[in-house]
Amino acid sequence: MSKAHKYDDLRVVRRFFPITQNRIYLNAAAIGPLPMPTQEKIADLFSARADCVGGYSTELHHLQRARVAAARIIGAEVEEIALMPNTSWGLIRAAWSLPLREGDQVLIPTEEFPAPVYTVMGLKQKGVEVRLIECEHGLLTSEELKKQISPKSKALFISWVGFKSGVRQPLAELSAVCRDAGMGIVVDGIQGVGGLQCDVKEMGVDILCTAGPKWLLSPLGIGFMYVERNLQKELSPPSLGWLSVERDREHPFEGLTNYDWEPYDDARRLEMATISYILSEGMATSIDLLCDVGTEIIEKHILNLNKMLYEALPKLGWKPVLSDSYQKYRSNVAVFLPRDYRRLEEVLEQEDIAVTMREGSVRIAPHIYNNHEDIAEFIKTCDIYSA
Repeated sequence: MSKAHKYDDLRVVRRFFPITQNRIYLNAAAIGPLPMPTQEKIADLFSARADCVGGYSTELHHLQRARVAAARIIGAEVEEIALMPNTSWGLIRAAWSLPLREGDQVLIPTEEFPAPVYTVMGLKQKGVEVRLIECEHGLLTSEELKKQISPKSKALFISWVGFKSGVRQPLAELSAVCRDAGMGIVVDGIQGVGGLQCDVKEMGVDILCTAGPKWLLSPLGIGFMYVERNLQKELSPPSLGWLSVERDREHPFEGLTNYDWEPYDDARRLEMATISYILSEGMATSIDLLCDVGTEIIEKHILNLNKMLYEALPKLGWKPVLSDSYQKYRSNVAVFLPRDYRRLEEVLEQEDIAVTMREGSVRIAPHIYNNHEDIAEFIKTCDIYSA
């Protein structure tokens, strides 16, 4: 039975995004625009903050709103959510909290975004070995992972969706392999969460880190990490912050020099210090909008738009990075190798069409505010350029 959603017409949702009125924006993989409800909520909170309206209880309310929203969009429990300023900070907290020792090994595929790579490279300071797995287009299959695992392997760090190729990793399969090998799996979810359906329980991942600015259509400077409930007991953060411990709930600012408070018994123990309640509420508002549309509807909409690209652009001489043999691993991010890269860059800039152009490829990332007309206009522009 399909779920009932608040918005069943994406034309209504499109009106929440003023950016659609003056340009074709196909660049959610770089940064997503803020919907009007989020803009208005942030403006109201900044206005109240300017006049010092509200207090600690107000801050706690908005922070908890963000945790609840984050849990909702990935199918987690709110106790499994810790707020983070960005994806990298979550990955770093994960890496240094896992019970990794000298001689242990961490695996990570090639073609990864630098964030998870530099995170695990930092573990070399503890004597942890980092092993890069060579993968075509960054795709790691369960068969290849099994070949790479050794008795020293303790964790896999991996992005759900590859920033460079748009490959969607088979997380459920990889998680099963890791579980059988007694390994943990830590996921960088920033290129997937918000653009694809996400159920961390079905995926079987241990930790997932993401942030707001891309597919979650949220402000810069706010994100979250998911930590599976049972795993939380095994994590040992290298340091705690003054907000990582549970003080007197009724009188939180009394007894501050009593340093015997215990860490929270949930994911909040990984939070370090003050997180912006204004940005947190902005993220909560945007996530609520995405959930009110329905992540299954969002994924279907984006994949249908991308299907238009995969059908039309090869006829113009464009080569998809993920060929038809990779079709089941395609995602919300479509990447192509165009003809005359530099000329195309000039044309798209003239036509005010936003995509990401990097290292000879074109990365196209539509979202709920895009429609078939946007894609048709993009294809038309590319057709004229290719003539």
